[in-house]
Amino acid sequence: MSIASISRALTCPILVTTHHAYDNPTGTMGAVRMLGGFIAGISLARLMKLSPPENLHHGAEITWAALAFLILTFVFPVINPIQSFGFAVLIMGLACQGGFIDRCLRSRLALWLGAISFPFYMIHYTAFKIFQWACGPWMETLRAGECALVLCVLAGVILLLAWALHEWVERPSHRLACTEMDRPPGADLRKD
Repeated sequence: MSIASISRALTCPILVTTHHAYDNPTGTMGAVRMLGGFIAGISLARLMKLSPPENLHHGAEITWAALAFLILTFVFPVINPIQSFGFAVLIMGLACQGGFIDRCLRSRLALWLGAISFPFYMIHYTAFKIFQWACGPWMETLRAGECALVLCVLAGVILLLAWALHEWVERPSHRLACTEMDRPPGADLRKD
């Protein structure tokens, strides 16, 4: 835990002084950000092991505190580099299973959004850019309300595309991977 804390303490000033606290998810600073997430994960694991069992009954309070901290990191971008610790504590609070936020995140809608999140991540930018290329000039002629309506329809289309990818590509590939993993090595080889 001390190595994780020391290395995180060193990366935060680097992010702040190089003005990459919250605006560069790729490149060297992206690696620093991923390292921060890894360190936060290590810290979370140690926190869960070191916490007395009676503290694990305060999931709702831990979750609300983490959410408040995360909101602060968005309001004050200078503390954004330590945001990963807020997410780690949020995960801890949710792991304790209690409270309103936990119930919301266990809802069918939240679970469905979680299931399609990777396909959504994979296609949202491309779909938006194609739409922007094809309809950009037309969108500039619309009033604000009409533009918002068109963007809501676009979001719905992207969600449907993500669902289709999840159902027809992601799930079948998971099933295939599971069946292949169940077969013993070399099962395909014929013995002559």
